[in-house]
Amino acid sequence: MNFKLLHILNANVYLTNILTIPIIILTYLITRDIKEWKRKDKYNETTWTLNHFYEYLWNAYFWIVLVAFILSNLYHLNMFTKYSIWKQIGKLDGQVSAPLTFLIMVLLIIMYYVYLHNTNSKQTKEDEPLKQATIPIYRLGIFFIVIGGISYLVKKTIYKYNYYDAMNVLNKAKDQALWTSGHIFFHYTCYTGGLLIVLLYYIDNKNIYRTLKENMYSHKSNASSKE
Repeated sequence: MNFKLLHILNANVYLTNILTIPIIILTYLITRDIKEWKRKDKYNETTWTLNHFYEYLWNAYFWIVLVAFILSNLYHLNMFTKYSIWKQIGKLDGQVSAPLTFLIMVLLIIMYYVYLHNTNSKQTKEDEPLKQATIPIYRLGIFFIVIGGISYLVKKTIYKYNYYDAMNVLNKAKDQALWTSGHIFFHYTCYTGGLLIVLLYYIDNKNIYRTLKENMYSHKSNASSKE
């Protein structure tokens, strides 16, 4: 009975990955939007600019989230098998794709903060109410990510094992169930927060890019004038 219960709990872990599907779709649409800018603006620059960085960042995020989605499902579908090549491959999620996803998400949060506190030359008065309306969504996204991060740290503090060792080290069904439940909570909160942050970029992608670009150039010009 305990074994069946653990299987049900584990199923909830990989079923929460459904929340990454809208993230993948929105990220893909953002990358398409950026490519459309390049066509319209006749973008032919070969030197490294913010345009390159912004484009490569979203392309990288798309592929990393897609790979993380596949690896996470591979691991959790085979988590209770003693040995499986798919389980070993799935471990790469926690070792590579998940940390990279977190780092990019932190960068996206910082970039959006810059956008909220600055304007660009093409931003209209009608754009400002929309920007202000996104602030609660931005704060909610950060809130869910922080709560998810805290739950992860609490779980690590209590059990002192990473996720991939825990199922082998924790022998009691109760501990395994608590650990798995904690991981479900971590998935729900972090994925929800990540989805909200990506949604913000999808809503006002071009204005965000313009604001970041002009803010960067203004800082460069100020630095040059001081010299």
